[in-house]
Amino acid sequence: MIGSLSAFHSVLFWSVCRAIIVSGLGVVLAVWLWRGRRLSERPALMGMLLLPLFIPDLPVGYMWRLTAMKLTQSELMIEVLYAGLLLCRATAIQLLVLLILPGSSASSEALHSWKLQPARDLKWWRGWCRLWIAGPLKAPVVAWTVGMLACFQEFEIAALMQVDDYPVSWTVWLFDAQGKGEVLNHCLSWMLQGAGTQIVLLLPLLLFSGRSQADSQGAESQLLQGNGSAAIVLPSLFIGVNVLLSIVRPVWLHGESAVRGLQLLWRTGAFQETVAQILHSLVPSLLSALLALQIARVLERCRSRFWLVALCPGLCGALFVSLSLLALFQLPAFTWLWDTWIPMTVGQVVYALPRAWLLILVLRVTRPASQIQSAVMLTGGSGTRGSQGRSLLWRLGSLRWLLATALLTHWCFWDVTVISTLRPVYFEPVVTRLYDEMHYGHVDSLMARAFLAIMIPVGVFALMAIVWQRSVRFVSGGSGE
Repeated sequence: MIGSLSAFHSVLFWSVCRAIIVSGLGVVLAVWLWRGRRLSERPALMGMLLLPLFIPDLPVGYMWRLTAMKLTQSELMIEVLYAGLLLCRATAIQLLVLLILPGSSASSEALHSWKLQPARDLKWWRGWCRLWIAGPLKAPVVAWTVGMLACFQEFEIAALMQVDDYPVSWTVWLFDAQGKGEVLNHCLSWMLQGAGTQIVLLLPLLLFSGRSQADSQGAESQLLQGNGSAAIVLPSLFIGVNVLLSIVRPVWLHGESAVRGLQLLWRTGAFQETVAQILHSLVPSLLSALLALQIARVLERCRSRFWLVALCPGLCGALFVSLSLLALFQLPAFTWLWDTWIPMTVGQVVYALPRAWLLILVLRVTRPASQIQSAVMLTGGSGTRGSQGRSLLWRLGSLRWLLATALLTHWCFWDVTVISTLRPVYFEPVVTRLYDEMHYGHVDSLMARAFLAIMIPVGVFALMAIVWQRSVRFVSGGSGE
C-alpha cells in the first residue's frame, strides 16, 4: 500500500479544519461586502467582486508556486498563503449564494415581537430558533456551507503550490496515490470517506436552504442590512486585492515571458499546433456545459426534492466524480466504452451540474423583469421600434445565457481532475499538458500556452456573441422591410 490509512485521516482532518476556518472568515467578509447595496442591480460591481471565479485555478497555482518554493523554511507561511487564495475564491462563491438567498421569511418585527413574550420555556426557545433559522441565519449559513465545500474540494492550486507536502490537501494526497499506482479499491475506500465528510458538511445546506429570492417575499436578513463607510471601503479594498492578485501581479511577473514565448512558438511553427489543441479541448467542454445547462433547467423546474439527489454527486467534487466513473467504466458491462469520449463527457456533465444550477438561479434572480416585458412589447412593433425591441431582448436574454454557457465551459475546460482521469488515450487536452509542464519549472513557451489557453476561449465566445447579435439585427432588418 502506497499510502496509509492514518496518514489519510490526518490529511483529511487538516483539510476539514482549514475549510471550516476559511469559509467562516469568507462568509463574514461576504456579508460585509453585501451589506447596504443591491448587487443584483449593479452587474459591473458584482462582476468585479466575483473576479476570482473567472481566473483559472491552474495558472493561479503555478503563479504562486514560485512564491511557495521561497517559503520552504516556513510551512506555516505556505499554509497561510494557500488559505488566503482560498479565502478570495470562497468569498466570491459566497457572494453568489447571498445573491440567490438574501430573502428572510422572518422579519425584524417578528423577532422583536417574539422577544416580548414573557414565557421563556422550551416552546419559546424552539420558536426563537425557528425564526432565526428561517430569518437572519439562513443565507449566511448556506453560504458558509457552500464555501466549506469549495475549500475542501480544491485541487489545482494546492497541487501546484505543494512543496514538501505543504499545503496539506486530501484531494492532492488521493490523486497522487492513484497516479502512483495505488490499488483502485483502496482509492475508492478513501474517496468514499472524503465523500462522507462532504455529506456531513452539506447538512447545514440541507437544513437551512429554502426558497430562493425569486420565490421569497420576506424581508432582507438583518445580517445583510447596513450601511456606512465600510459599505464603500471594503468592496473597493476587496476589488483592489482581486485585481492585484489576479491581473496585475501575473502580468508584471510573467507578461514579458509570455511575449517571448509567443514569438518562440511562432518561429518554431508550434503556434498553429497550440491553437488547434486549445480549440479541440474547447469542443468537449462546450458540449458538456450545454448538456449540464439543459439538465439543470429541467431540475430547476422540478417541484420535488429530486433535484438535490441529482446534484449530490457533483457537489461531492471532481475527485469523487472521477474515481466513481473510473470504477464504473472498468466493470465488464462498460469496458467497451472506456477509451471513448463518453466517460469524460459524463464526468464533466456531472461535475458541472451543480454549477449550472447555480448559474440558472443567478440568471433568474438578476433577471430585469420589467425591462424584458418592455422589450417583448417593443418586438410587437414594426420598423425601428421592433428592431430595437429584438436587440434589447437579445441583450437581456440570449446574451446572458451565452455568458452563463461561457463561464460553465470555462470551468469544465480548466478542470484537471475529471479530464486527466477519464479522457481517451488518444486525446491530450491542453489543460493536462499545462498541468504536467507546470511541475518542471518556468519556461517561456509554457507561459505562452497558458496565455493562449485563457484568451482563445474568450475570443471564441466574443466572436459567437458578435455573430449572434449581427444575425439578430439582420433578421430584424429583414422583417422590418
